Amino acid sequence: MIGAFKSQSITMQVLIPVLGFLPFITFILFKAEPLLSEHNAQGWLYTSFAIGLSRYPVWMILFSYLQMVVISFVLFRTNIKYELLGQRTVLISYLFIIISCIPLVQQFFHPAGLSSLFIFAGLVSLFRLYHNHKGLPDIFNAGVLLGLAILCYPPMILVFVIYVLAIARLKQIRWRDFVVLLLGIMVPVWIVVAILLINKNIEYAWIGFIQWFEIRTTWPPPLSGNSILWLIWFGWILLSLPMLINAGRSRKDVGRRILNVFIQFVWIVPLMILLFERVSLEVWQLVAIPLSLIYSMIIINSRQNRKTSLLFLSFLIFLVVFQIQYFIA
Repeated sequence: MIGAFKSQSITMQVLIPVLGFLPFITFILFKAEPLLSEHNAQGWLYTSFAIGLSRYPVWMILFSYLQMVVISFVLFRTNIKYELLGQRTVLISYLFIIISCIPLVQQFFHPAGLSSLFIFAGLVSLFRLYHNHKGLPDIFNAGVLLGLAILCYPPMILVFVIYVLAIARLKQIRWRDFVVLLLGIMVPVWIVVAILLINKNIEYAWIGFIQWFEIRTTWPPPLSGNSILWLIWFGWILLSLPMLINAGRSRKDVGRRILNVFIQFVWIVPLMILLFERVSLEVWQLVAIPLSLIYSMIIINSRQNRKTSLLFLSFLIFLVVFQIQYFIA
């Protein structure tokens, strides 16, 4: 079974959007409601988000599906270009979709998902710095995309740390790199602020922005569904961490540097959830990217096909079990 997913055949590439739709189709057939439908955030984006969920739930599922397929294909192309895994394979795309969909919070479009797409696109722009150390336009473009991500989902401002780390890992960092990155971030912010000033909505928007940074007082952070199932899922990830650390080593220098950048999301995303009251698992997609990369590396580098097949099968089992407990709850 796992052999087909390790390949880069045209058939398996074409099947990415086909098989990737399976975790979403149950939500359409059973007319499921989103797990993260209640948001106290203010602002035009979240007003539109709430209207979309109530009036056009199917379209919100399709938007999330398309976004996830786009990221999965970009991951596939990024692996080919930078040899992250040392092998051309579609496995990374399939694992990304599976791991993203397991918590059942990505099946409906959410502004955090759009923000994740902007962040990933910005990182892809920064990765060009490895071959072009004078790539200030790439840094500026990444800054613009991070600015858009922050406007969509303000807690993503913490990702600024990862962007700085990415620049430092891919080139010798200089003070003007910081300036260009900050200028890029400010461009979309200035445009939005100007529009809000013209419409006299700046105060309302500012309240909606700062409320995202309220320190968490609810413990533990709320999780949807069966808490025991969540503990098993997180425990499975923690138990595999030693294996992840040993396997998470790319053969190419650029691959190691890029993997190091992606792995930072493993700590920055939990920090967001633990630190800010209004942040929940809608940011899970950012964790799914490094996990899919490293688990792909484990499966590809292992010579024990039975164990790697069981590892891949375990993700499918978690996906099915989470969906079953959601629809029977």
